[in-house]
Amino acid sequence: MVSLSRSLFDQAINLFYERHGKVDWVLKEAPITGYTYLQSTHHLTTHKQDEQQEIQGLQHEAGEEEWISEHHDDPAEASTPMAPPLLMTIDYHIVFSPSYQVPVLYFDAFFTDGRRLSLDEIYTHVVPHMYQEEMQRSPIQAQGAITQADHPVVGRPFWYIHPCDTQTLLRTLQPCTIDVYIQTWLSLVAPVVQCPTRLDWFIDTPSIPSVHSSG
Repeated sequence: MVSLSRSLFDQAINLFYERHGKVDWVLKEAPITGYTYLQSTHHLTTHKQDEQQEIQGLQHEAGEEEWISEHHDDPAEASTPMAPPLLMTIDYHIVFSPSYQVPVLYFDAFFTDGRRLSLDEIYTHVVPHMYQEEMQRSPIQAQGAITQADHPVVGRPFWYIHPCDTQTLLRTLQPCTIDVYIQTWLSLVAPVVQCPTRLDWFIDTPSIPSVHSSG
């Protein structure tokens, strides 16, 4: 299994940041411990799925032709009306886990009024539909693969993707060299919570010797 020491993690995130991360990520250092981590903030727009599903359900019950007939005077109403958009800010952090010896993706998500998303809202608005069932069915924890805990560096509650399967996933992609470790790992976990990734991360990357594997 591919694992990292803290010094290798620091090397990996510095390599990633210097070569690819300056566009979207900020390299930070904890003031007391000196631990380094990466932080990136993005804005997402979504719709209230429950309201949208209710509208679509009414349209289905009435029948497509009847719905269009009732709204024929206004072409804009002939199509399914969209629920008001929801604006969210998601703050992503890449942090080292000394227990699992891998990076962990922590994130904080909140609406424009400052209210933080609940776990149900995370699955409704942040986790794409294709991942929801698998993430909620995690055998590790009753609440699924996404859970909440105090951030190991900033010290307040964050959501995070549990790292129990990270080494297993990375093992399928060996050899995993230190220069592509972070982007390879991100390509596996980032889509689950809409953390942006870039194709150019994997183009013309100089090779550095492989990370030592254990287990």
